[in-house]
Amino acid sequence: MNKKQKKELDEIVMKLDGALLHLDMVIADEDYKLGNIPDNLQNSEMYEKIENAYDTLNDAKDMIMDGKEMIEELNETC
Repeated sequence: MNKKQKKELDEIVMKLDGALLHLDMVIADEDYKLGNIPDNLQNSEMYEKIENAYDTLNDAKDMIMDGKEMIEELNETC
């Protein structure tokens, strides 16, 4: 891998860091919704949708972090 490609990978890692920050904000919003839903709605369809969104967003975050780490490792070894 040449210097230009390594620089491009560094830029991708920085963009992924930015995306992770934005994603964290969305996850925090969903977490807030879950924590503040009234007791009588905790078994509702709305609660399930919020919970599903929260879980899916966390799964996506984990995948992005894994991809970012793979790119960083590749950039260090080449």
